[in-house]
Amino acid sequence: MEKRPTAVQVLRTLASGAVMSPQRVALIADIANQTVRNLLSFLKSEALVERVGYGKYKITDFGLEHVKRFSEPSNDQSSRRDA
Repeated sequence: MEKRPTAVQVLRTLASGAVMSPQRVALIADIANQTVRNLLSFLKSEALVERVGYGKYKITDFGLEHVKRFSEPSNDQSSRRDA
């Protein structure tokens, strides 16, 4: 998955481990409901979130790995400074 700021924001919102509805994610992340629904569908297709009941989603272990990866600072600039 390429780095999409809103998708990462949805993953971070779900990273607490809570099971949430798209409406709850939208409220917490301050993203439009329809955008969250579209992103959850995309994230589910990438196995980053899973549906756990009617209209409820949670992050997968794979999704948590992505959140950690996107949260880590990039080493690209530091290696350029050393060169």
